[in-house]
Amino acid sequence: MRFARDTIGLDFTAITDSVNSTREDEWRTLLHLVKGFTEPGKFAALAGFEFYSTEKPGRPWPRLDRNVIFRNADVARLPLGMGCDDYRPQDSTALFDAVDLNDALIVPHQHPGGDWQALHNRSCYATTRARIIVKFSVNGAPMGSEIHVAGVGESRKIEAEIYGTTKIEEINVIRNGQVFAAVSPDSEEAYIDLVDEDPLIARGCYYYLKVKQTDGNIVWASPVWVDLCSRE
Repeated sequence: MRFARDTIGLDFTAITDSVNSTREDEWRTLLHLVKGFTEPGKFAALAGFEFYSTEKPGRPWPRLDRNVIFRNADVARLPLGMGCDDYRPQDSTALFDAVDLNDALIVPHQHPGGDWQALHNRSCYATTRARIIVKFSVNGAPMGSEIHVAGVGESRKIEAEIYGTTKIEEINVIRNGQVFAAVSPDSEEAYIDLVDEDPLIARGCYYYLKVKQTDGNIVWASPVWVDLCSRE
């Protein structure tokens, strides 16, 4: 956890050892470390475990692999006595009984509470390690949103702010998998303010942002999906 937080500067990390090879004393140590390394607003350390069944000849079920990650250490619970190969599709209630699905989801970002919701809302982005900051919206709706417009002729306003760690080589606004607009700012900060006035196609569209720095690092923003308010 120290390496994740202090050396490579991650926003969060989780240790998810196999459920059938984690002892009770190891679980208690993990929870202690999670609480000690978490810094609200800066870094989230998360407790969890891996839960899977092995695919073997003659077994009627395929390999199943699940990582269970808890919202915070106070709600984390290890289902003791449950071996990896004990899991069968028909016994899935055993896992659900051991884990409250309100408390166990997939990795939050930075703050163990609010950023859990941010991941659920898809308001997040990915980088190739560099700590680039990105804000991206369509018609004021942030990345990850699904929005509607009144008609095919209604324009869409696209805005973005990018704060790089070095000079930004290129910014691409992607619409339905194709480059809608490209900007080469040659600076560490950049701002996008565009309007898409093309008619909205029948199936709607999506936009996302791809940014490349001069050092080769890249960031991708989650999409915003746009559709019509109603269909005939």
